[in-house]
Amino acid sequence: RPHPQFERDETNLVARVTVHYVDAILGTEIELKGLAGETLSVKIPPGTQHGSLLRLRHKGLPAVDRRETGDLIVRVDIEIPKNISDREKQLLREIAQLRDTAQKGFFNKVKDALR
Repeated sequence: RPHPQFERDETNLVARVTVHYVDAILGTEIELKGLAGETLSVKIPPGTQHGSLLRLRHKGLPAVDRRETGDLIVRVDIEIPKNISDREKQLLREIAQLRDTAQKGFFNKVKDALR
């Protein structure tokens, strides 16, 4: 019968976690329960993309015919809220404007270098 949190891929275990988009951008650390109930720490690096796979070595299943243990593969899903406050909208627009200005600045530097 299927496990509610893990899928098996030979000796590897695959788990899906959902993180807030801000945590995906800035990076965070989350806790995940292992197969034996132990608490595992998973570092979500800054800039993590939806669908990224993070590997925790030797946290999977033991191999029957070899002296090794599989890995725990953590698939990251990014949660994007459907509704945000007016203040959040304002801040996101400011961020978008900053990013747009920075990109235009970069491209202007490239154009100037090519002249």
